Order: sequence, then structure tokens, then C-alpha cells
Amino acid sequence: MIVCMIDFAYLTAQRISDVLSLPWGDVSDEAGKEGIFFHPGKTVNSTGVRLLVSMSPDLQEVLDRARGFGTVKGMTIIHGLDGRKYTYSGAYSAWRRACMRAGVKNAHIHDLRAKALTDARAQGLDAQKLAGHATESMTAHYTKARMVEVVQPLRRKY
Repeated sequence: MIVCMIDFAYLTAQRISDVLSLPWGDVSDEAGKEGIFFHPGKTVNSTGVRLLVSMSPDLQEVLDRARGFGTVKGMTIIHGLDGRKYTYSGAYSAWRRACMRAGVKNAHIHDLRAKALTDARAQGLDAQKLAGHATESMTAHYTKARMVEVVQPLRRKY
């Protein structure tokens, strides 16, 4: 399930707390509204506006994997074998163990959102809308340190 959580958080670019608390009922297959409804807990959108992240083949594949996980189906998309939702501390512990097994150092669970927003911008997507941020400056906070401008070196003149 930790792999589902990582993939889901990356593909949707949502906060870990919002990913962990997302119920299956917020997955929509209604025509014209296929996707995942998020009610971001920390943004201007917390006033009642919901964000719909459109369904994609990659996102559907992650949902299918999460749906097939465990013997008891959870009320939330990210859940343990017993069907109970992951707590933040449980998810963070699983993240640390996964990083140790993979030999990854200095990676934090919140880096997923920054990576997703940086990649969204590089793909030409509206990272600010995906993040649910009210201002571009907030989105820039996540992406500015990770954006790299590629430049060409000089050519020799001789």
C-alpha cells in the first residue's frame, strides 16, 4: 500500500494528509466528472470548494491496485491490510522503511508534492490549479528550488 500511497500522492500532487483521508466515495465515474474529488484541508479551497483531479490511465491503475489490497476493504483509498485508514505516523514509518530499503537518504514524504508540482510545470500543466493554491507565489515555493534552467556552453572560436 505504501507504493500506492506514493504513486497516488505523486500523480495527484495533493498533500499526504489529504491523500490519507480520501474516501472511496470521492472517486467519481459520473460522465464529465470522472476523477478524484479532493477537499484540500489547508488552502483557500477549504472554504467549501472541491478540486477534481481528472481520471487518467495511471491514476486508474493505482486505484485498482489499492482496491485489491488486503482482505478487508477500507473506507479510504489508502488503508492497511485490516481495512483501517493509514495514520500519518503509520504512513511516515512506512515511508522511512521504504527509503531505507531503497538506499534513499534525505528524502521526506512531503517531497512527493514538490516533485509532482515541479514535474507538472515541466509537462506544461497548471501546477497552481493542481495544487489548489490561491497564489502562484505559493506554488513557486514548492517548485523554485527544484527548477533547473538548462543552458548551452560557449563554442570554441578556434
